[in-house]
Amino acid sequence: WRGSVYKLVWRELLAYLFIYYTVNLIYRFALNEHQQRIFERIRLYFSQQSETIPMSFVLGFYVSLVVKRWWEQYKLLPWPDTLALFLNAGIPGASVIDSLLFSVVWFVFNLRLDSGTGAKAEEESLIPIEQDKEDECGVKKNKFGHTMASM
Repeated sequence: WRGSVYKLVWRELLAYLFIYYTVNLIYRFALNEHQQRIFERIRLYFSQQSETIPMSFVLGFYVSLVVKRWWEQYKLLPWPDTLALFLNAGIPGASVIDSLLFSVVWFVFNLRLDSGTGAKAEEESLIPIEQDKEDECGVKKNKFGHTMASM
C-alpha cells in the first residue's frame, strides 16, 4: 500500500518492540528477586500516574486541533455564490451586452478557480495582465483604454 499506516509507523513500531523486548529480557534474566520487586514498584507508580490524566481529556485536545485545521481549510475554499450575487446586483438588465458581460466575468472567475490562486495563478493565467500604457500624446491609459488621472 502506498498510503498505508504501517508504512508511516514501522520505524516507531520497531523502536518500541526493541525497547520492550530489551526491558523484558533484562527483567527476566538480568535482575535478581529484590531488583525485580523494585522494578515492579516503579512500574506500579508510573501506572498510577498515567491514570491521573484521563485519555478523553487528551483526545479532546487532539480532536479540537484536527477540527480547527479542517475548518480553516474549508473556509479557504473559494465559493462562487458571493460573486454571482454581486454580478446580478451590479449588472442589472436583460440586454445582450449585460448578459455577455456577466458571462465573460463568470468565465474568467471559473478559469481562476481552475488554475488555482495566488501569484502562480497570475503567471499561468490565460488572460494577460497588461501594464498601464501611454499613448503618443503622453496620456496614460489603462488596459481597457480609459484615460487615467495622473498626479
